[in-house]
Amino acid sequence: MKISCTQENLIRGLSVVSRSVGKDSTLPVLANILLSTENKRLKLSATNLEIGSTCLVGAKIEKEGEITIPAQLISNYVNNLPSGNINIEVIDNTLNISSTNSKAKIKGINSSEFPLIPKIETQPFCQVSGSELKQALNQTIFAAALEESRPEISGIYLKSSGTQLIIAATDSYRLAEKTIKSNIKNKGEVELIVPATAMQELNRIVGEEIEAVSLSSSDNQIKFSFDDVELISRLVEGQYPDYQNIIPKEFATEAVVDVGGFISTLRTSSFFSQKDSAEVVIKINNKKSKIEIIAETGEVGKNVSQTASEVKGDDREISFNPQYLLDSLLNIETEKVKFMITADERVGALQPISSDKDNYIYIVMPIVKK
Repeated sequence: MKISCTQENLIRGLSVVSRSVGKDSTLPVLANILLSTENKRLKLSATNLEIGSTCLVGAKIEKEGEITIPAQLISNYVNNLPSGNINIEVIDNTLNISSTNSKAKIKGINSSEFPLIPKIETQPFCQVSGSELKQALNQTIFAAALEESRPEISGIYLKSSGTQLIIAATDSYRLAEKTIKSNIKNKGEVELIVPATAMQELNRIVGEEIEAVSLSSSDNQIKFSFDDVELISRLVEGQYPDYQNIIPKEFATEAVVDVGGFISTLRTSSFFSQKDSAEVVIKINNKKSKIEIIAETGEVGKNVSQTASEVKGDDREISFNPQYLLDSLLNIETEKVKFMITADERVGALQPISSDKDNYIYIVMPIVKK
C-alpha cells in the first residue's frame, strides 16, 4: 500500500471507526483499525465482533494494499500532526507514515487476521434524516435497561411500517417512544431490537446535516449507512415487551408547564433528596395554577420550589425520582411540555407541546409509598 491523504480526512475516518475497536486481549487484532484501499479511496474499518464500522475517505492511491494498525496509537499520532498531506506506505507489515517535520514507523498485524465485517446487501427498509434520527435517539436511549439480565429491554426497539419509524426504549420503570418519518415506504413491517451501545455509537457519528440515513437488515444484523459511513451491529434476539398496553388512553390531570422552569425547579429540589433513593413530591394545584416540588431529608434539610402551570383536572400529589423526569425534559426541544397523571396515580407522562406533539411520549412510574 502506498497512499497520500490530508490530515483532516484521516482524522475524520479515525474518529468514525475508533469507538468500534475491541478490547479482547485474546484477539489482539481487534484493538487495531484496518486500513485498506477501495474504489480509489482509503477505507478504515474496526470491529469488536458486536459492532463494526467503516468509513471511506478521499486519498491519492499509488499502490493498493491493506494493513491493521493499533487504533489508539494511530489516532493519537495523527491528531497531533499539523494540517496538510500525510504520506503512508506499508512495507513488511510496518506502516511508514510521514508529514511535515514528522516521520514514524508503526508495527501492524497482517490484515488476514482481521475479522470479516458482515456485508448487508438488502435494500433499505427505512430512510430517515440525520437531524430527526439524532433527536429520536436523544429522547429514547436513556430509558433502556442498563443490566443485561433481560437483554430485550437493554436494547432499543425499532418498528418500521409504511412511512414511519418507531423508536422505543424501556427499563420497566419508564418508557420513551418517538415516531419519525421515513423518506421511503416500507410495504411490509420490520421489528428489530438493536443493542443500546450500537445506537449510542450511531448517535455519536451521525451528523444533523446528514440528509438520509438508510436502514437495512439481514441474518440477524442491521446496517445504518450514510454518506461514506456504515455501521453494522448484531441484533438482540427475543421478543420486545408489548409496551403499548402501559400507555394510558387518557389522563385525569394535565399540567402545561414551561420546560426551562420545570427543569430548574426539579434540579433545585433534587439537591435536597436522598442520593440512594432520590425522591421529590410533586403537587399539582389547579386553583392556584402551579406545580410545587418538595424534597426533604433529615441530613440535608427541606426545599420547596414552585413553577407556574396551566392545570386541567383534579389536584394531585405524587412522588417521582427527579432524574427520571430530567432525563426526558433535558432532551425535549419545545418550550412547553404537558405533564400528565392518571386518575389512579400509577402513571405519569411527559409530552411536548408542538404541532406534531403525538410523535413523542415519555411514561414514568411514580415512587409508591410503602
